[in-house]
Amino acid sequence: MKKEFKIGIIVVVTILAAYWGINFLKGFDMFSKEAVYHAKYSNIQGIEVSNPVIYKGLKVGQISSITLTLDSAGAIGFIDVAFVLSNKNVFITDSTVARIISSDLLGSRAISLERLDFGKKVSPGAYITGAVEKDLQTQINEQILPLKRSAETLIESVEQLVGSFKAVMNEDTKNNLIQAFATIPNTIKNLEQATMTIDTTIKVSSDKFKGILLNIYAITANIKESNGKIASIISNLDLITDSIAKSNITETILLVNKTMLKTNDIMAKINSGQGTIGKLINDDQLYQELIMTNARLSLLIMDIQENPQRYIKLSLIDFRKNKSDFVADTANIQQLLRQDSTSYKKKN
Repeated sequence: MKKEFKIGIIVVVTILAAYWGINFLKGFDMFSKEAVYHAKYSNIQGIEVSNPVIYKGLKVGQISSITLTLDSAGAIGFIDVAFVLSNKNVFITDSTVARIISSDLLGSRAISLERLDFGKKVSPGAYITGAVEKDLQTQINEQILPLKRSAETLIESVEQLVGSFKAVMNEDTKNNLIQAFATIPNTIKNLEQATMTIDTTIKVSSDKFKGILLNIYAITANIKESNGKIASIISNLDLITDSIAKSNITETILLVNKTMLKTNDIMAKINSGQGTIGKLINDDQLYQELIMTNARLSLLIMDIQENPQRYIKLSLIDFRKNKSDFVADTANIQQLLRQDSTSYKKKN
């Protein structure tokens, strides 16, 4: 074997060993059967080959290649990111999402696998859904932007307040404030005098308050001593109320109601002309006859007073001339009564 051939073989082996060593240091094992998957992105946010692929914080693989694809017209299509899984316990499904995230505060990028527990298992070489997490600057901007707007609004309000304060605080207002502050010491002195007056009044009135408290104490003592009497009064009231409750008030009320009903019946009969009282009240003829009888009695009494000898015999001697005169007098009285009765009827 020639010397040049041996040198060529050694060079080729050295190159292959160097290539394998470099890939091995990057995390690729050319002699191992690793599953390769792909994800499509419009913006990869600065990820690079050999960046880690993590699942729930655990590194399960790494990015193997990044390829910019072109469409049929030659325009830029999407970015194809291929990654290998070195952990055989991780399976990719059709619902898995490969999200580009920041793995630390320094901005290092990585791919986080999500939703591995949903969907059907896919074979190596398949494309899964790619997504991009907002970078730290974007998140900070989203958090700070509302604060910035609030600060701007607050500054505008402060400027308006300062302007209003400047407009109000003119020379007259300043002078008024100076005068007001000058009167504060006098006001404090007046308050001190007022408090001293109140203290004096309270001291003077303390004896009166003591007397009032003593009177209240005496009243409460009397009430305490009279507890027995009050208790007896209350017991008597209880007895009275029990007696009233046990009395036949209901029966009495029913009896009164019955009496009132009977009285109403009697009054109804009287108004309808039933019975003696009803006839006396409602019969006009009986009333007229009673009036006539009264008139006749009045005439009879008058005649007895004027001619008592007609009705009373004062002696055995009859002063009347004869019997015919007595008959004539009687006829005259009857005639007068008839005339009176006729005139009374005509009047009524």
